[in-house]
Amino acid sequence: MNSDMLTAIFRDRGYLKDTVVKDVQLTSIETTGIASEFFRVQLKYSSADHSLPDHMVIKRPTLTDRGKGEAEVYEHILRPEVSLPILNCYGIVDDDPNKGLNFLFEDLSSSHSQTTWPIIPDLNDCKSAVTALAKIHANWWGRTESIPDIVPVIVAHQDPDHLANYFPKFADYVGEYLSPRHIKTYESIFSNLGSLLEQHITKDKSTLLHTDSHFWNFFYSNDKKMESCVIFDWPLWRTGIGGSDLAYMIALHLYPEHRHRFETAMLDQYWTQLNENGVSYSRMDVQLDYQIGIIIGLLMPVMEFSWGIPPLDWLPKLEKAFGAYFDLNCNQLLEAV
Repeated sequence: MNSDMLTAIFRDRGYLKDTVVKDVQLTSIETTGIASEFFRVQLKYSSADHSLPDHMVIKRPTLTDRGKGEAEVYEHILRPEVSLPILNCYGIVDDDPNKGLNFLFEDLSSSHSQTTWPIIPDLNDCKSAVTALAKIHANWWGRTESIPDIVPVIVAHQDPDHLANYFPKFADYVGEYLSPRHIKTYESIFSNLGSLLEQHITKDKSTLLHTDSHFWNFFYSNDKKMESCVIFDWPLWRTGIGGSDLAYMIALHLYPEHRHRFETAMLDQYWTQLNENGVSYSRMDVQLDYQIGIIIGLLMPVMEFSWGIPPLDWLPKLEKAFGAYFDLNCNQLLEAV
């Protein structure tokens, strides 16, 4: 990555006129993430005649498709939606075919923060994350046909039939951690989830999904009087029911006692925000989609296992998802198909 390359990209996006980038300085940022590396970049320009910050953050994916799926989101889906609670992407640099793409994001380190993984944010920040998610969902609610005809690479890996092939190895790997009741649940999911989704995922309720909507893919405003939480990290995007994102956030990341305290307030917040953003949807529908999302969420540990992700990441999700599944009687939905 060099000054001339950045000048060309920024100029193509309309950020620069006669101004050029004169200097680029990168500093590595330590994170707990396993799929990307991050850098803080300091930029110097030839003049003040531009609309760019002096500091940005570079995200460089290290797994899967070099970040091509995420690039499609910012190039073709999120880019025009400037009013949504998303991290601003100033450009994408492809400077090495053997490495991931370089995403140039705004640097919110002075105005926003996060808790240290795996410490959950407080309820107000959790509700802010739900608000951001609801705004994203509301924007594409019932109009996913407006999304360009792009098929995310990741979709095949989320397919129940595909994951069913990995389940015997998964069950053998975790051993006694899966009880006969758990195994029976997975058998029911692989047999009945497709029909359940056919019944409930219709054009009028389908939306754009993040699918990796955990609490550390959000930045929370340091000013608690402002509602300016933003969501980032979109390589796993697809379309479907909003409850899938909700369940991943709540049911797969909150332990039972914590979930029991936060769950209702967060679902209420989501429902309120949907309606305030023009989506007519009942609280009962939100609850139903959330339960379906929990069923879908039980596939996530199998998917992550199939990718070779360490069990330290997905085993807690398995425990939490099963807790929510049985608490909310999600089995009844599969049995009714």
